[in-house]
Amino acid sequence: MLSTKKLKIEKEERQLIADTKKEFVKQTIAFMTQCNAELGNCFSYFIKPLAGGITDCIKLSNNKYYAIDSTPIFKKIINRDLTSALTIHLAQDIDTNQWVQLKAYEVNNDKQLEDKIKKEISVLSQLGKLIGVADDSLFSRKLYIVKEYVPGVDLMHFITNKKAISFAQKIAITLAIFDELRELHDIKRFLHCDIKLENIIYDEFTGKVTLIDFDVSLPSASDSNLMAKSNEFCGTFGYAAPELISNTPCIYNEKTEMYALGKTLIDLFDLEPASGFSQTFFAPNKPPVNEDESQVMAILDGLTQAEPEKRLSREAGEKAFALLLQQVPEFAVK
Repeated sequence: MLSTKKLKIEKEERQLIADTKKEFVKQTIAFMTQCNAELGNCFSYFIKPLAGGITDCIKLSNNKYYAIDSTPIFKKIINRDLTSALTIHLAQDIDTNQWVQLKAYEVNNDKQLEDKIKKEISVLSQLGKLIGVADDSLFSRKLYIVKEYVPGVDLMHFITNKKAISFAQKIAITLAIFDELRELHDIKRFLHCDIKLENIIYDEFTGKVTLIDFDVSLPSASDSNLMAKSNEFCGTFGYAAPELISNTPCIYNEKTEMYALGKTLIDLFDLEPASGFSQTFFAPNKPPVNEDESQVMAILDGLTQAEPEKRLSREAGEKAFALLLQQVPEFAVK
């Protein structure tokens, strides 16, 4: 994951396509797109050699042009048998110089991956996070998704690199996560279904917290009751509520989201749950050592109750952390 500091430098100092070459890039892409349209390839064309060898360029379905940073920020083999893969790059709108994130999927006749990508595009579109797509699968077997870039690092990276986070910061981060979930649940009417440290970006310069990776997110099936059903398990074992593991179809709701959040916060605060063992990434954690941590652990126990009816609601969990924050000296109301 690219650091916030590096991104800020890039935003201020880097321009992938010089102003003098922008029209040339557009004209060349337009010419090649016209040539390729007869073969069914209407949206994308890379012209790194024609752009002076500096960077690849692409035109998306939104009729905007992007220059792609050559160094990937993430690589993953999805299906070794079919050699399906995902590579993520930073990209830059050549007109506005705005940085975005480009996901390049190498599909290779992987029907399961194709369906997953279609779902991801649909979810991102409904959440207002999709910038554009380009389908080059006929020629390069690649499909590109461009979405907003979120500066910062994921909380797992932040913690495992031994970045110091004060107790007050952890509570502030927690409340910011609740804010993100409130918007996702109440306004967007979606369930994240995979809450964990890896899927939460933290910008240490601004303190902003952002939920990411909505690949398995589900829209609520009801306007009045936040709930979604899936015949397939969505999420990460160790963070998934017990009822998701034992039942088919899986029913996702606010209580399953709170369980995953509780497990995630156990890792963030590095605390041991009442059971004495955490099945999350940092297991086992340490017991509370002071009154503040004991109060946090009581809240986390409430969020991770095995029985959904005994589990804290999102509103109750948020209120409990908000009250606790007021007890921290630097945040206390004077």
